[in-house]
Parts: sequence; structure tokens; C-alpha cells
Amino acid sequence: MRDIKESDWKVFKRLRALALERFCERILGEIACISSDGAKSKHDRYVAIYRLVRERDKEIDPIFDHLRRSTAVRQVCAFRSHGLLTEEELRLFSPELVGTVEQILDIYRQYEDQMAAQLPKLFGRLPKAKLIVVPSGAKLPKVWIRSGLSVSARHAAPGPASV
Repeated sequence: MRDIKESDWKVFKRLRALALERFCERILGEIACISSDGAKSKHDRYVAIYRLVRERDKEIDPIFDHLRRSTAVRQVCAFRSHGLLTEEELRLFSPELVGTVEQILDIYRQYEDQMAAQLPKLFGRLPKAKLIVVPSGAKLPKVWIRSGLSVSARHAAPGPASV
């Protein structure tokens, strides 16, 4: 993807820090909720927090990795799709960048809707976990690479992607 303008880069750096704070605040809220659950043993709460942090670590890397102009558009899209950037904050960027981000997110939503409609046909019974679409250039956890799962979906069957 192309580099962004200097004016957008300045806005991006400021909003990236804000988005990271929001992401961390969300995680800390989840941890507090788990930690205060007196119905579970301390060990169960510890294990739940440990698993949550490991899961969120997998999410944070592709959203916030590498502070570069060449990845800024992808990151702004990720901020919006994860609810870390408001519509008003998005409008602080140039109209060209806003248009690009909105176009990418529209295509992504259309793809997600089309894929969601096909999943029951392809896999029958679906897992309860939400489908996660991974960018083709994303670093995948070693478990995914070793298992031979399709890089396009977490719950895809082994072998080439069919959707």
C-alpha cells in the first residue's frame, strides 16, 4: 500500500496512541471483570486471565504492528473495524484517506457477509467463536501454520481455502 501524506501521518501517530490506549483499556476491563468473579476459584480466574491475555496478544500485533507510513492505511482500517476510532476521529484525516478507508471497509464487510452465508454449507455446524478474517500478509501463530489451516479463516478446514 502507498505511503500517506505528511499531514495524515501526523494525525495517524496521535490517533494510533489513542487507539492503543482504548484497546488496552478494553482488555484491562475484561481482566477486572474476570478477576472480580467470586464464583470462580482464584486459580480458575488466573487461568481465564492468562488465556485472555494470550488471545489479546494475538489481536494486538496485526492491529498495531510496525509504525510505518506504508502500513498506516491498513492500521486505520483495523482501528475502525475494532471500534477503536470514532467516525469523527476518522474525519480528521484527508478526504482521500477517509475515502480509501471507507472503501476498504465496505469491501471487507461485503466479503465477510458473503463468506458468512457460505460457511454453514461448507462446514455444517459452526463454532460459537466469531469468524476472524486474517490479512494474507499477517504473521500467523505457529499453531495455525503447523496445522495447515487456511490463512483466510480461523475455523477453515485443512487444505486450500474454498471460500
